[in-house]
Amino acid sequence: MQIIKSIHSNKGLTLIEIAIVLIVLGILIGLGASLIGPLTKRIKLNETRDTVRQAKEAILGFAVKNGYLPADLDSAGSRKLDAWGRELKYYTASELGSGDICGKNITSMQVYECVNTDCSVYLVKSNIAFVVYSTGDDANGECTGSSSPFYVREQGMPYITPCIYNPASPQFYYDDVVGYASLDEMRSLRGCPQPLTIISLATLPEGEEDSFYSYSLQAIGGKPPYTWTGSAGSGLTLNESGLISGTINVNTSSNTGELLVCSGSVNINATVNDSAGSPPQSLSFTVPVRPQPLKIITESLPSGYEGSPYTATVYAHGGTTPYSWNMSVSPNCPSGLTCSGNTISGTPVSAAGTYTVTVTVTDQCGRSTTKAFGLTIHSSGGGGGCPAMSLSPPSGTSWTATVGQPFSQSITVSGGQTPLTNTQCTPSSCRGLSLSCSSSGATISGTPASSGACIFSVAWQDSCSPPQTVSGTYTVNISANAPTCTLSASPGLVPYNTSTTLNWTISNGPADATFSPQSGTCTSFPNSTGGSCTTANLSAPPCRQTFTLTVSNANGSSQYTTTVYPGMSEYRVWNDAGTRRDYRVDGVCRRVNNNSEITTQTYRLNPGENIIQYQSSNTTCTTQTDTLSYNEALEVDSYYGNCDGILNFSGSDR
Repeated sequence: MQIIKSIHSNKGLTLIEIAIVLIVLGILIGLGASLIGPLTKRIKLNETRDTVRQAKEAILGFAVKNGYLPADLDSAGSRKLDAWGRELKYYTASELGSGDICGKNITSMQVYECVNTDCSVYLVKSNIAFVVYSTGDDANGECTGSSSPFYVREQGMPYITPCIYNPASPQFYYDDVVGYASLDEMRSLRGCPQPLTIISLATLPEGEEDSFYSYSLQAIGGKPPYTWTGSAGSGLTLNESGLISGTINVNTSSNTGELLVCSGSVNINATVNDSAGSPPQSLSFTVPVRPQPLKIITESLPSGYEGSPYTATVYAHGGTTPYSWNMSVSPNCPSGLTCSGNTISGTPVSAAGTYTVTVTVTDQCGRSTTKAFGLTIHSSGGGGGCPAMSLSPPSGTSWTATVGQPFSQSITVSGGQTPLTNTQCTPSSCRGLSLSCSSSGATISGTPASSGACIFSVAWQDSCSPPQTVSGTYTVNISANAPTCTLSASPGLVPYNTSTTLNWTISNGPADATFSPQSGTCTSFPNSTGGSCTTANLSAPPCRQTFTLTVSNANGSSQYTTTVYPGMSEYRVWNDAGTRRDYRVDGVCRRVNNNSEITTQTYRLNPGENIIQYQSSNTTCTTQTDTLSYNEALEVDSYYGNCDGILNFSGSDR
């Protein structure tokens, strides 16, 4: 009984209690296992995000320092394994394969950032430089991709291969970790200049038909100086500095300012390049063109005589052709004459007196102008018939002349009854031209002093009874000479890393002067008659550098060039004396065999230095015989030679 009591008083667990404990432990272990898996994946996902972020920063740092993308993640000094031990994927834009990123403006690589689970809606990120990503736990990168466009999808997106959204029976759940950067971000971090951009508007300032036009295209960014190329037309040209200039001539059938439509245009295609090799920028421009103002150019009407045939025509320039005319005469059209449009013709009868003729011209676009003339009809002196009078060339003829160039043109009157009398000869002078008249004709001659139009009116009366008259109006259109200039460099031979002075003088100025390439203070000079400027420091190679000066004003433009010859930092010189000689280079006496190099790796002929030749040949350098200076070497190699920095002591290229 004592033994039984002892057993019952023991504090141990019963079998039922042990079973309960085991059940509870099993439940706890099962719950732990289900929690540990996702927790482990989350830890690895966060670790991978840090790895991708660090890889992106390493790539950016490499590009900012070196100006180009690393070939691989090892070159960038980046970790390349994610938390699952797999290599990160790294893709770069094809446009960034070579050259400094500061010389690139755009790439074709894009990233689509999904904004819903099935990625039916996404944000487009353009101008991407590179993409780096981890394929995640499932090691499947199909849904991010291996070429542009790359996708950044919502974490956990259910899909089947090859990346088809399938929430019903998915094979994978998207868990890629993606990092990327744009070219704009890299350029900004590297401190690249603003991308080369044309800032001139596509529609340029309006020009006027048959008038001089000038406009300079503008660009920003990149690295100046800029060089422009392109095509223009209708009298306009585009030069390397971006200057559009010339006399607009849309209507090639006329040079007096008329258009065939209400407004015309000139199309210009232009491309600009900078000096850093940035991608060229192109744009099509339009110059709107208006006609010259509508103007009646006839100065006066010739007098008429009763019984004599009479004709007079009023002329206009500018506006849009063809014109419509209207004429009114006060108090009335003289008897025997027809007054209509812009012409009065017929034979006046009993019409002696003074009349006021008002003429209005209207062009095709509704522009109009009006001018009043006085018309005098003289009484007749009897009857009779005489040969008709005529002018050669006929009234209305126009010629062209150039400022500073001699001009002469004759007008001949024929027919009628002699002697003939000149009754009108106006004006006597215009812009350097003179009009002289006699009984048999007239002459317009002289040397034009300024550009513009001169309109001359002439008339004659014969001795017929009643007398006959003939009259004419003639136009001389005077154009100015384009500016010319002289351009020279002083000095023309330029020692290494020094500047030269460019000098110019402009004739037929003032004119705007622009250098290409622009260097130092040699840029642009508005309203110039001449001057000088200093280039930046120059050096060879190249041994020949050409500067072009474009001069332009309202009368045209022209270009002039000069070539300078920069020197190298050092020259190598050979003994060609035909025998061994002593030479002193950089203060060191050297014995040099014939056809051997006088200079050495240490001792070269540098700016401001000389090489001295001696009669001796035993390293004593006695009895000086000749000297070769740096400037002489520069001339031999750059001006006469092949720009390789190698020459003979005698002054010949080697």
